[in-house]
Amino acid sequence: MIEAQNNNIVVKNGTINELLLLSKDYAYASYIKALTKMYPLMLYSLPNCLPCENAKLLLKTHYSDIPFHYLDTALVKGWHEKMYLDLQRVTGSPWFPYIFTCGNYIGGSIDLFNLHLTGKLREKLNLCAQKYNTADSMEE
Repeated sequence: MIEAQNNNIVVKNGTINELLLLSKDYAYASYIKALTKMYPLMLYSLPNCLPCENAKLLLKTHYSDIPFHYLDTALVKGWHEKMYLDLQRVTGSPWFPYIFTCGNYIGGSIDLFNLHLTGKLREKLNLCAQKYNTADSMEE
């Protein structure tokens, strides 16, 4: 259950009957944007989410040459709920998985599969990987 009280969001975690206070002022949006720019491909997923698992399988099977990172979020704890709300704000979508290439939101698993089937995902990821390789070589 989520309620607003005195400019805070109160999240009641039913499993341990604990109240968590989260400041409305803290936003994960900047964290999300920074993390998505650290990898050629970033995927936010949920445990036991079939579209999330299918997306990860596609990436592992067809794009093993491209470094990607995924973060399984659980909506049990308060900060996960806040991150989920900020993922919605950043992307405009309420659905998992959230998939980013080179820091740009590309959509969910259906969008990922459509890009894969048209060959556009490989193009995006190759360009992105080149960008990351160039940045890595400049740091050395």
